[in-house]
Amino acid sequence: MIEVGSRKALESEPFRLRQALAEVNAALAQQRRDNDAQERMLRAREDAMKTKDLELQASILRFAQFLQQNEGKRSRAARRVQEETSAEEAARVRAETLAAELRDAHSAVETLRKELAKIQRYQDFLVKVAQSSNGEFATPDSIIERHSQLQTAGSSLMRQHLATLKEVQACRSAAATASAAARAQAQELQSRLSGVQASCHVALQRAEALQAVVDAAQAAELVRQRDEWRVRWWDT
Repeated sequence: MIEVGSRKALESEPFRLRQALAEVNAALAQQRRDNDAQERMLRAREDAMKTKDLELQASILRFAQFLQQNEGKRSRAARRVQEETSAEEAARVRAETLAAELRDAHSAVETLRKELAKIQRYQDFLVKVAQSSNGEFATPDSIIERHSQLQTAGSSLMRQHLATLKEVQACRSAAATASAAARAQAQELQSRLSGVQASCHVALQRAEALQAVVDAAQAAELVRQRDEWRVRWWDT
């Protein structure tokens, strides 16, 4: 009986070995399938990260182009401000020139008024002389002729006075126009400068936001590479 039991035990031993080998093979096959699935998943994640990285690089390129365009706009705006500042300076110089001409015109008018007053006093004197001479003067016609000449000179001075007044009014009008134009140009320059500063501030905020996205993407890539290295190390 002992011999028969030993024989049966020996006969069942290969069966158990084959069964154990089959279980090991099945486990290995399942492990390979799991490894293949994990590898496909990792490859898919890697492809997704590459796609995201390409999109991020494209976004960075677009933003760099945007910054370059903004820099061009800022440069053009700065040149425009410089040109308009020069124009404002020219307008200011023109206004000062007109103010000087206006002062000269006022001085000329005052001189004409004084000269006209002198002529008027002399004319009144001649009239009184003519009226009170009663024929005592040897040449009364000369006094009358002189009186006529003074009237002519007075009329000429009056015309000059009116012309000078018109010139003064024109100078005042031109000076007021130049001053108003200079103030308007200064306000416009200030408004444009504020717009350029606001655009630069927005661009800086966008750059900071994009830098934060780049930093986050780089950190995620480092974590992904570390996890992938750990998986491959454990597989080996």
